[in-house]
Amino acid sequence: MRTCSSRCSAGRWASVALCALLGPAWAPAARPQEIALERVVITGSRLARADAETALPVQIITREEIERSGALSVEDLLTRISANFGGFNEAMGIGNADQPGYSGASLHGFGTRATLVLLNGRRLANYAFSGEGGIGVDLHAIPMAAIDRIEVLKDGASAVYGSDAIAGVINFILRRDFQGAQADVTRAYAQAGGGARGRETLTLGVGDTAADGFNVFGVIDHRRQHALASRQRAFAATSYRPELGLDGTRAPSFPANVIVTRNVLVNPAAPACTEFTVFELGGCFYDYVRQIDILPPSENTSLLLRGALALADRSEARSESRSELYTELLWSRQQTRFTSSATPVGRFAIPGGQPLVVPESSPFYPTGLGLTGDIVNPLYRTVPLGPRVTDIATDQWRALVGWRGTVADWEIDTALARSTGHSASDHVSGHVDAGKLADAFATGLINPFGDSGPQGDALLASTETHGRSREARATTDSADLRASRDIAHWRAGPVALGVGVEARREMLDDRATDLNDRVLGGTFLRPKTGARDAQSLNAELVLPLFPKFEAQLAVRTDRYSDFGTHTSPKLALRWQPAKSLLLRASAGTGFRAPSLPELYSAQTSFATPGQPADPKRCPVTQLDSDCFPEVPVLTGGNPALQPERSRQASIGLVFEPVDGASIAIDWWRLSLRNTIGSLGDEVILSGDDRFEGRNIVRGPVDPAFPDLPGPITQLVETNENVGRQTAAGVDVDLSYHLAAGATGRFTLELSGTYLAEQRSFNGAVDQQLAGRYGGGPRWQHAMTFGWELAQWNATVVQTWRGGYVDANPGVDGTQRSVAPYNVWDAQLSYRDAAGWTLAAGVQNLFDRDPPFSNQSDFFQQGYDPSYADPRGRVWYVRFGYRWR
Repeated sequence: MRTCSSRCSAGRWASVALCALLGPAWAPAARPQEIALERVVITGSRLARADAETALPVQIITREEIERSGALSVEDLLTRISANFGGFNEAMGIGNADQPGYSGASLHGFGTRATLVLLNGRRLANYAFSGEGGIGVDLHAIPMAAIDRIEVLKDGASAVYGSDAIAGVINFILRRDFQGAQADVTRAYAQAGGGARGRETLTLGVGDTAADGFNVFGVIDHRRQHALASRQRAFAATSYRPELGLDGTRAPSFPANVIVTRNVLVNPAAPACTEFTVFELGGCFYDYVRQIDILPPSENTSLLLRGALALADRSEARSESRSELYTELLWSRQQTRFTSSATPVGRFAIPGGQPLVVPESSPFYPTGLGLTGDIVNPLYRTVPLGPRVTDIATDQWRALVGWRGTVADWEIDTALARSTGHSASDHVSGHVDAGKLADAFATGLINPFGDSGPQGDALLASTETHGRSREARATTDSADLRASRDIAHWRAGPVALGVGVEARREMLDDRATDLNDRVLGGTFLRPKTGARDAQSLNAELVLPLFPKFEAQLAVRTDRYSDFGTHTSPKLALRWQPAKSLLLRASAGTGFRAPSLPELYSAQTSFATPGQPADPKRCPVTQLDSDCFPEVPVLTGGNPALQPERSRQASIGLVFEPVDGASIAIDWWRLSLRNTIGSLGDEVILSGDDRFEGRNIVRGPVDPAFPDLPGPITQLVETNENVGRQTAAGVDVDLSYHLAAGATGRFTLELSGTYLAEQRSFNGAVDQQLAGRYGGGPRWQHAMTFGWELAQWNATVVQTWRGGYVDANPGVDGTQRSVAPYNVWDAQLSYRDAAGWTLAAGVQNLFDRDPPFSNQSDFFQQGYDPSYADPRGRVWYVRFGYRWR
């Protein structure tokens, strides 16, 4: 009997080693001399292969599908991905001081920080404005006109691209070359008014790398969106719908409320109140929603410049040694104007605790309400100054130079890149200087209950602030090298090896200006500054163990300058027992180091009203200081955080029952432990002894109550490793493509996700979130019907999101449900042989309003802006021309 070594090629050291390891059954065969098939690289692996259906579930959205979708932005595109939910969009940025202007993706509901967004397989810098929890890549940085395809790896913890890809990878593949010129213009108008959008793109290119040895092209993409005000949509025009369990009105009001005792107010306009206020608790509560936008006006301009130069002999005889030098320059500018309600004024609004006083001598002092003496800290709102208007501008750059080619049968790709984002926030109107307002009120010339007259109005206007309130810069510098080759040729197929090394430096500097610190009711923006180095080494091996059966083994080692080293392995199996059936499975682990904001946000302490009672002292002492505490809360980053760690597994199949039909079903499960977050007052003061001493700081024992612990002096709510998160479900992809006939070619595609489990443990409470507010719908899908005949093309898309349990009970105290959201879009296009293209379409064909929700987490009320689009029916037309 031959030994294993005798059957291996002596000149192939890798073949000998693998053969010795695995035995003679996998001995190599002679290198095949047949014509090679075109090989492609699909996200989830860096190895080129002839079969695009890999061991990992990857959804691919082609350029043709993008053009037929009618989407005007990358954010629009990703709403068609059923596995994407729980992310962040432009509408959600209204009233959000942490990350205004941001748009981010979230695979399987694990949040934007757990989804790795790549551009041509490489990282971008994270959005510069960030909360203490950290966020990810801003989708506005990616020019949609330059996208060739989008590949979505739904299997988490990629050992190849990044072990921090906890929930998966979204890889935007840009065009690699272009010749000629192409211009497109799109206009979209909502039938109910407001929210109009427009888009213009221009692409220019020259040269063919194969024929001319070079190619240079550029893409400019300009998009703008007009505001949609709450008053333009009946379902979002008010926050006061008590019959449905919604009351988002606020005590700081105009006319101002005056506190008599706890929960008892008086107001000179009560009980009739005013058009924008509601009578409650003796006062007039302000319906702030009537002043806000539910979609902000925005403008985005992005530019991609790319050049490629062939370095080797272009003759056919030397084609295998050909190499290419390439460079990319990407720039985008996103400008967004946020309009929210007028500034609220309360006793916790003015920094330093300076009171707002209406002197008894004021000519506007209210009479007939039984008040005496100066009014201290009325609950007021600066309605005469109008709403708060803030401009957010973000510039994002990515410059890259790289080389790809073949060296000693190794396919090499290496690059140097710098990616940076700069964000700035500017006060336009409606913001006031707290100190100036307090001084102005002390004159008695400002009327918080009505018209102040010319002198008072001028005095109030002088308190308004203008200018820069926050500025941030995030930068990622990286260098990487990737190499792959077939290292053996076995009877079952080629053995392929890929290796990669990457080094990068991440930096963040996010600071508020002095102006922000003076603003009345301003958010407590903590400086977030830090930097770190990271290096990674990954290897990937594809082993054809039997004919039609292969294993993909991958391992990644990451080293962070602030955390040390961690190794993440992954195993994927692919078996195709028949031409029409493919079975696949994978398992692996992941690791996400805390982000720079999570680690290095400055820690600050401030008191807030409405804290829960002290569970140890209040039942006994009945003191206001124990039952209605207002103690300082310490929040911010935590350099002692530990990394989040994940485990994932998936198993699935791809079945082709008849020609043109495909069914892919993949079950997945993902668990994350050591999740990073902060515990709220309700958790810390729930009575659990675990939080005593760690999150609850107490003073000395009170001699009046020697058997009780001392009064609370501080609550600690800095970032910490609070708990765990688990989700499981099934991703379904169906397609049926009929052969072209006399009536054209018809297609049907469906991509859906069923969420079987979604649990979150925050340190005290274990919550089931699947099918509930704050989680994902049990089922959602995008179904596409297509038709193509000659130059004509038609597409109809249904987007379905299942209903869920609402945020709050109904008025009768019982659980209420949010209805499913079912939207149909349609488009018809004609492409002339001369290069003209005309497309007309409608989004939300049946004019479906967002279903009612009584959530109160967003500035928008009456619906959930993370779940539904408020525009209603939108008509659009696109005109384009291609010069060749």
